[in-house]
Amino acid sequence: LKSSGIDVDEALVEGIMGLFPNMATLNVLDFIEGFSLLCKGSYEEKVNLIFDVFDFQQRGEISFDELTIMLMCCARGLEYLSERKINRNNKDSDTIDDEKVAEMLRYDFGQTQGMESDISKEQYLGWVKEK
Repeated sequence: LKSSGIDVDEALVEGIMGLFPNMATLNVLDFIEGFSLLCKGSYEEKVNLIFDVFDFQQRGEISFDELTIMLMCCARGLEYLSERKINRNNKDSDTIDDEKVAEMLRYDFGQTQGMESDISKEQYLGWVKEK
C-alpha cells in the first residue's frame, strides 16, 4: 500500500492482522479491498487504489466481471473487518450477492446482460463520484 502512495500506520496493520488468526478464511482480494477503505489517504487515493488492484493488466480499464468482483470484495472485506456478517442464506432478507451487484452495475453503466463491455478508469471514477 505504501508503494501506491497511501500512508499506512504499522501498528494499525498489526492490529488488523491480529483480527485474522486463520487467514485461510479470508480471500486476499477481500482483505485488500476492505483494508484499503480503512487506510489513511484521501477518498480519491482510495478509490484509485481499489481500481488499480483489479486492473491486473494495467490497461486503465477492467472487465465488467472484474468490476462486479471488486464491489463484492469491498463488501466482504468490510464485513470481515467490521465483524458483521452478511446474511447470505435468507432469500427474503436484503442480502448482497453477485447477481444483485451485477444487475445494479448493468443499470448504472447502461450495459446489457451478456454483452457487457470493459469499464475505463475514467468511467469508474465518474461513477464513484456520482454515487
